[in-house]
Amino acid sequence: MASAPTYLSYAKNKQMNFEIKSNKGKIFFINFINKGEQLYISAYYNYNSAKVEYESKFEISYIKNVKLFILYDTLDECLEEIFAGINTGKSYLTEEKNYFNLYIPLNNIKFKEIMFKVELKENNNLIDKISKDSKVNPECKEQINELKKVIKSQNNEIIDLKEKVEQLEYFVRELLIFKNDISGKIGLRIHSKIVDSYLYILMLKNWINKIENSNKIIKTKLLYKLTKDGESVDTFHKLCDNISPSLVLVETSEGRKFGGYTTCVWCSNKGGKKDGKTFLFSFDEKKMYKKKEDSKNERDIYCRKDAGPIFGGNDLYFYQTLKKGYSLSPYYFLDKNDLAKNANDDFDISEIEIFKIGFE
Repeated sequence: MASAPTYLSYAKNKQMNFEIKSNKGKIFFINFINKGEQLYISAYYNYNSAKVEYESKFEISYIKNVKLFILYDTLDECLEEIFAGINTGKSYLTEEKNYFNLYIPLNNIKFKEIMFKVELKENNNLIDKISKDSKVNPECKEQINELKKVIKSQNNEIIDLKEKVEQLEYFVRELLIFKNDISGKIGLRIHSKIVDSYLYILMLKNWINKIENSNKIIKTKLLYKLTKDGESVDTFHKLCDNISPSLVLVETSEGRKFGGYTTCVWCSNKGGKKDGKTFLFSFDEKKMYKKKEDSKNERDIYCRKDAGPIFGGNDLYFYQTLKKGYSLSPYYFLDKNDLAKNANDDFDISEIEIFKIGFE
């Protein structure tokens, strides 16, 4: 962390000197100075009675890339905020091979810090020395100067990309917190690739609560995921048998999203089961499909060792590979092809998620 810095103010220039300990334990002596809307940062640390020096220059345009400074007109105004960050004593410095990165905290929630990359002075001077050497032919000098421009441009791009990545990481964290908070308030907690909107969460919560005649908070535990656990029906039975209630979510290769809910348990013994609570649903159609009145004595689900979950009389059926399925209508639940909505009964599957359902 930085020690308490000394702050010197002049009529035209602003300057700040402070000490800071690097991540490798060295004490760096840092100098900031504003010269005509250009910020110069020089630094050194002592090594065997000699100084190892660093130096870099920053245009105001670089500093104003940080959104906090976008409304500031002059470098002096930007430096007031930067110097305030230094005065917090929370700056830190990381050493690299030929440069160091200096991170300074900012008084802003979204953009926590600004980074300055300051290069080893001997390294800076090396290219300058080569380009000015009379023995180097003009063509080579020109190539070296172009190389310097490319290096400077790439360094600026890397810094800009790092800032953008940090900003995105912050927003992703905030969105995840918001999603978890909203999911809890809606009353259904689920981490699903298929259920990727709050409208889907709300529909699921209302359908399950309606069939269970409950207003309890619904919690879920992922049992099986196609893209993680594979397409084998043996894996499905191993992970999902004898668990109740369960929720099956499907996304087809064409982007259709649907599924089913049951309090019956899946098993490998061939035969049908009924509970009076099983239903199918389509997110795309925003519909819940309960078993038709004239089918109340028929099965709600059907179990087979060589197949995935089967709802109704093949209203929703999965083959020996869970990457393929079909949906027949009209049948026990469906009057028409509202699920896969394709030209025939078969469909290809991009994802299946099966959850255990609980209440609290």
